[in-house]
Amino acid sequence: MSSRRAWRRKASCSQQAGCWWWRNCPTVHPQKKLLATYKKDYETTYKEDVSTFGGHAYDAILIVTEALKKAGTTDRAKVRDAIEGLHGLVGTAGIYNFSPPTTRGWT
Repeated sequence: MSSRRAWRRKASCSQQAGCWWWRNCPTVHPQKKLLATYKKDYETTYKEDVSTFGGHAYDAILIVTEALKKAGTTDRAKVRDAIEGLHGLVGTAGIYNFSPPTTRGWT
């Protein structure tokens, strides 16, 4: 396998809870428990293999839910500010650390 092809495989798998990266993830990694629970719940509910797309939706809902709790309101500006204040939020795609200049959350 060429190094380019191996890189693509590794990159795509690292984004998917049910494949290479998850199975080889160190037990102490902050994502390990969340990914195991997400994979089990997803596959039990939908009777199909977990995919990266469902993980992205899960993370989006997680971010909004945590921001709503933190903001204590549905006021858009306060929810935005709460999202920008989220740090160390463990999701399926990574650990999110938001701030006004890093609105994508990955650091």
